[in-house]
Amino acid sequence: MATEQELKQAASLFKTLCDYLDENTWNYKKADDSLGVTFVTKGDDLPIPVIIRINPELMVLSIYATMPFEIPEDMRVPMTVAVTAATHCMVDGGFDYDVKSGKILFRITSTYRESIIGKKLIEYMLGCACVMTDEFNDKFYKMVQEKMSAGEMLDMIYKEA
Repeated sequence: MATEQELKQAASLFKTLCDYLDENTWNYKKADDSLGVTFVTKGDDLPIPVIIRINPELMVLSIYATMPFEIPEDMRVPMTVAVTAATHCMVDGGFDYDVKSGKILFRITSTYRESIIGKKLIEYMLGCACVMTDEFNDKFYKMVQEKMSAGEMLDMIYKEA
């Protein structure tokens, strides 16, 4: 359970987050009780559902950008190769892949323990989440549609990296 001080810090960060989104005219749904926001943005091709959460107990800001599709069962094991290769060279954040459900999301986090997160860091984290998701969502989707082998997926990831 978060202390009163941790709850105050989380509330302050939530205000900063919402102020940043408002100033940049993001259209979002706010959940004050869970210190989170959700919205959908669009990259070059596919929609990008985004979830932003603040965890007062862990003192962490997390941004999740999800793929708007699930990987079918017959493609889940080969897709692990593509997701791992895509994540391998990333400096911040990475893809989380639940092989059981076939869901892929990009996750980036930052702690605010003994620090203050400003709007520039929120902008950076949100930018990373959206750019990396936009960069790979169409590739992952194409891999599934064309039923590529793990080797073909690797060729595609590294050819375009």
